[in-house]
Amino acid sequence: MSQSSAPAAHGQLLDHELVRISQIVPSIFPVSRATFLRRVKDGARDGSFPQPIKVGRCVFFSAADIRHFIDAHKTPQG
Repeated sequence: MSQSSAPAAHGQLLDHELVRISQIVPSIFPVSRATFLRRVKDGARDGSFPQPIKVGRCVFFSAADIRHFIDAHKTPQG
């Protein structure tokens, strides 16, 4: 489990890592923390958003889940 305090960009996420919200908001998801958590909560109903992994009081997300979500929701360039 890697815990870097520097924000991670999408290309820097390793699939085996667990990342904190501060590492992905707003650097990867350009929204506020509150909006991100609301989307996580709404996505729990239909499985459309990566779900958190709670370890004690800490909340993490699987970097692989974040990467798959981003790749699945990319808009075609061109």
